[in-house]
Amino acid sequence: FTQSAAHIINPDMSINQINNWAFAAASSKFIVLLGWYITDKIIETRLQNKPLDGNSEDLPFFEDARSDEKRDVFIASSVMI
Repeated sequence: FTQSAAHIINPDMSINQINNWAFAAASSKFIVLLGWYITDKIIETRLQNKPLDGNSEDLPFFEDARSDEKRDVFIASSVMI
C-alpha cells in the first residue's frame, strides 16, 4: 500500500519496507502514550468526583503485596525483559 500511495505523488519514488516498520513503531508508541494520557488526565479526573454506585462494603479489598509476591513479580518481569 505504501508503494502504491507513493506512486500517486511521485511515480518514480521507491519505498523500502523499513519505512513501514519505522512508521508502525512510531505510531504504536504514539497510540499507547495518547491512550495513557486520555485515561489518566481526562477520564480518571472526571471519575474522581462521582459517587460510588452501590454499597461500599461490597467493594473488593486489596491487601499490600507480600515480599515473596514482590520478588516473584520482579523475577517474572526480568525474564520477560
